[in-house]
Amino acid sequence: MTGTFTIEVDRPNTMLMITAHGFWSANTVRAFLAAERSEIASLGVHPRELLILFDASHFAVQSQEVIDMLRRPEHPLYNARRAAFVAPPGLATLQIKRGTPEGHIGVFETLPEARAYLMAG
Repeated sequence: MTGTFTIEVDRPNTMLMITAHGFWSANTVRAFLAAERSEIASLGVHPRELLILFDASHFAVQSQEVIDMLRRPEHPLYNARRAAFVAPPGLATLQIKRGTPEGHIGVFETLPEARAYLMAG
C-alpha cells in the first residue's frame, strides 16, 4: 500500500492530529514534514507548546531510511509539549518505542487512551 497521511489541527488544544497509512517513501516523508511545518506555522506557536497525536494504526513497518528521516532531533515530535502514538501491538509498536525518547511520548492501543494521556499533561 502506498503511504499517505493527513494532518488536522485542533486549535483550542494546540494539537496536531496526524494519521499515517501504508508504507512511506522518502518523498512521502518530505511531503509530510513540509505539511507538518505549514500546520505548525498556521498555529503560530513554538513546537514546545504543541500536543501531537500520531495515529499509526494503519502505518506499515517502515524502512530504515524513513525512520531515520523521522527521527531527526529537530522534528517537532521530539520537541512537543507532549506526544502520543496510537498503534496496535506488534512490530510497528516496537519500531515506534525503539525510535522515541522516554518521557513525553506515550504509545497506546486506542485513540481515547492517547487523547487522555495528552489532555492529562
